[in-house]
Amino acid sequence: MSRSRNSKSMGPQIAYRRIGSGRPLVVLNGFGATSADWDPSFIDGLASSNQLILLDNRGIGRSTDHGKPFDIAKLADDAARVIEMVGVERVNVLG
Repeated sequence: MSRSRNSKSMGPQIAYRRIGSGRPLVVLNGFGATSADWDPSFIDGLASSNQLILLDNRGIGRSTDHGKPFDIAKLADDAARVIEMVGVERVNVLG
């Protein structure tokens, strides 16, 4: 099952979706790519044994930004915010 959501705390809304079950695995894509750009067969393979958390970086895909400059540290903060919202304490990261 795939569930799509947006983070709703302070800062830009970060769009994410969860697929699969098992160990949490955050799947990060390149800066200009969206979570929808991953090859579906690759994602299905990962989702067969992991709970995937795929997100769109701020200003990309379904995520918003505030029109202010940002850097890699802000993108990492966004990912951490999504992980906290999802409610998992430990994750593996791919990307």
